[in-house]
Amino acid sequence: MAIDSENKRRSVMGYAGVWTFVGPRPDGALGNEADRRHVAGLYAGQLVALAVIASLAPAGAAMLFLVADGQGRILTQLRPDMERISWRFNEVGQVAWSLARTDEKLREEYVRFGNRVLIQFDNGLPAWGGVIGGGYEWGEASVGFLAFSGEALLGWRRTGRRRRFDGVSVGNIALALLAEAEGVWPVGVRPGRVWLGGPGHYPEYHYKSLEDVLRDSLVENLSAEAFDVSAREEAGRVVFELNLYEAKGATRGDVALVEGRNVSDVHFRVEDNIVNAWFMAGEGSDWGDSSRVYAEAVDEESVRLYGRREGFEVRSGVIYQSTLDATIQRRLGETAYPNRVLALATTDDRPGRFGDYGVGDTLMCVLPSFDWGGVRGMYRVLGREFFPEHGVCDLVLEEAR
Repeated sequence: MAIDSENKRRSVMGYAGVWTFVGPRPDGALGNEADRRHVAGLYAGQLVALAVIASLAPAGAAMLFLVADGQGRILTQLRPDMERISWRFNEVGQVAWSLARTDEKLREEYVRFGNRVLIQFDNGLPAWGGVIGGGYEWGEASVGFLAFSGEALLGWRRTGRRRRFDGVSVGNIALALLAEAEGVWPVGVRPGRVWLGGPGHYPEYHYKSLEDVLRDSLVENLSAEAFDVSAREEAGRVVFELNLYEAKGATRGDVALVEGRNVSDVHFRVEDNIVNAWFMAGEGSDWGDSSRVYAEAVDEESVRLYGRREGFEVRSGVIYQSTLDATIQRRLGETAYPNRVLALATTDDRPGRFGDYGVGDTLMCVLPSFDWGGVRGMYRVLGREFFPEHGVCDLVLEEAR
C-alpha cells in the first residue's frame, strides 16, 4: 500500500513523528534530546522506548564516512561519533553525528554547508548519501552536525514560472526539469533509473521545487509510485542519481520480523482514516459537465462495516477519464479500511537481517501478543533509522494491501 497521498502521510507522520524515530540521548552537543530533535525538525516524542534501547548491549558497526566538496570531489574520511542514520519513503532522510573538538579533522572546509557525505556500512544496510546542512552547534567537548539525504538537493532548485507539459510521461517530466535546472547551475544529481512508461500528463508548475514536483505531483498526483536519490563513490567523487519508480521495492516472502527473535520492542496502532466513497475531478477552468473529467467510486463492503464516509479531491494535470478512473480506484483501495501501522525496534538477526530488506520492501511481521489474536501479515517498510552504538534499527511499517 503506497504512502502517496497527503492524508496517509499525515496519518503515519502523526504516529511515527514524520518518519523519524527515537534516538539515544545526546551528551551535550545540542542540548537535551527534545531540543536536538526540534532543531533537526524531528518529532520530539518517543516511538520506541528509550529504556529498551538503553538496555541493549552495544553492538557497533563498521562504517566508512567520506566527505566531499560541493562538486562531489572527495576531501577526506572522518571518524565521527555517529548518533543516527535514517532512510524514508518519498521523503528526506537524515544523519546526526559529532566530532570531538580535539579531532584534527574538525576543519571548516570539511564540514561546510553544502558539502557531500557518503556513508558505507558492513552490516548490509545500503549506502547513505547526502548534504551537510541544517546547522551545527558547539558543545564543551564536541561539535554536532546534521546532513540530509540526496533528495534535499532537489529541494534547493525550482521550476520556471508557467512551466507546462502537454501529454508527457512522469519520467520525461522529471528528466526535462532536471536538465533545465542543470542548465542554470549544477544540481549535483544526475538521472539514474527513471521510469519512462505510463500515460501522458498535463501539469503546470510555477517556481515549484524539484523535490515537491517529484513527491507531490509525479508521485502523489500522477502515475509514479516513488522516487529517491541514491549515492555512491565513482572515480574519487560522490555522485547522486535520481530514481523514479512505477513501483518501488519487492515482496520478501522469505524475510520476517518476529517478536522475541529480531524484534525487541513494538508499538502497534490501528487508525481510523477511512474514506470509502470518493469523488474526484480533473484539471479544468470551471465546473461544467464538459469542463473537466469527473469520477466516483464506492467500496460497498466498507460502507456496510463502517458507514458511508465521503471524500473529494481535485487532481491537477489530469485531463483523461481513464487516468482519473485509475487514480480514484487506487485512492479507494488505500482508504476504504482501517490503517494498521507498526513501529519496531529490530536487530540484525534471522529471519530478517538488515541487508535482507529495505525501504519500500514488503515482508512478514509476526507479533503474537498484539491485536485481536496476534499480528501475522505482510507489512511495507516506510522508514528506517539505524543507531550504530547499539546496532539497532527502528522501523515504521504499514500493512500491505
